[in-house]
Amino acid sequence: MTCTWRPVDGRGGVGPPQRLTLEGRNNIPSTWTPDGQTLFFYSDRNGIWNIFRQSLHERNAQISLWTRRADRARLSPDAAWVCSGIMSRRKASRRPLCACLRVPISGGAPEPVIETSSRAAVRCALGHSACVLSEFEKSSNKLIFSTVDLAQNRKNEVVRLEADPSGSPAWDLSHDGSP
Repeated sequence: MTCTWRPVDGRGGVGPPQRLTLEGRNNIPSTWTPDGQTLFFYSDRNGIWNIFRQSLHERNAQISLWTRRADRARLSPDAAWVCSGIMSRRKASRRPLCACLRVPISGGAPEPVIETSSRAAVRCALGHSACVLSEFEKSSNKLIFSTVDLAQNRKNEVVRLEADPSGSPAWDLSHDGSP
């Protein structure tokens, strides 16, 4: 699967699709930079899921922002950070350890924000102070939504909803963060 984009012309119309990624691997788009010139996407082109970035004017994606099992990059509300969930394994228990990480938008070393449960997802809306995190709690079959302050490395539970343990709920925030 490749990523394609469609340019908007000066008259408000949409131009023909243009291919962005050239590799025929799983390339799944996640988020654009605020200027619409660079796409962050996750791909398994290296054998594990990594996050890549590619400008509209580049032929190849830049090396991953971090090289662990990561997915669904999202921009922080101030567009200074790229955030993602990541899964690794605890050595002793072999149970998954998940964390929400952030890395400067220009690249660099990842920084942990908070530890999460597996199947966690984070979403952010530009211009708002907090992101929203969803985590599935197996013991109660609840999907827990919390606000996450990326600067303070804190989360605050907002609501718990009934959830199907076999499902994977899809959700997102509106662009401006409104309900």
